[in-house]
Amino acid sequence: MYNNSNTLGREVILIVVTLFDESATLNSFHIDALIENGSLKIVGHDRGPVIENMYGEPEHEYFYKFTPDRTKYLYNCLKSDCLSDEDLLSLIQKLFTGNAVTRKLRDYCKMHDISFEYHDEI
Repeated sequence: MYNNSNTLGREVILIVVTLFDESATLNSFHIDALIENGSLKIVGHDRGPVIENMYGEPEHEYFYKFTPDRTKYLYNCLKSDCLSDEDLLSLIQKLFTGNAVTRKLRDYCKMHDISFEYHDEI
C-alpha cells in the first residue's frame, strides 16, 4: 500500500523519509518525502549565503505535490520498474537520493508522463 500514515484515534502519524541532508560551512540543504492525505510531497528547505546569492533571501522552501491519483500511478510505475512491492516512501528513498534528488524525480516523472504541482517560496 502506498499510504504510510497511521491513524490512532484522532491523531495522525506521518512517516517522513529524508532524501538529502547536507550542511557545508554556513549553508544547509534538506529534502524530505512524505504522504499527506494520499498525496506524495517532496519538500525542500535550503538556507545560507549561497541561497541568498541565488534568490536574494537567505532561505528557500519548495515542494512537489502529486495528487492521490498521480501518487498511485507513480507508485505503480516504481513497483514495476524496481520489481518490488516495497512501500512508496521506501522506493522513493532508494531511487531519489543525493544532491540531484529533484532532477532525478523530474526526469522520472517526465519519462512516465506523471504530472505534479511545484510550489516555490522564498
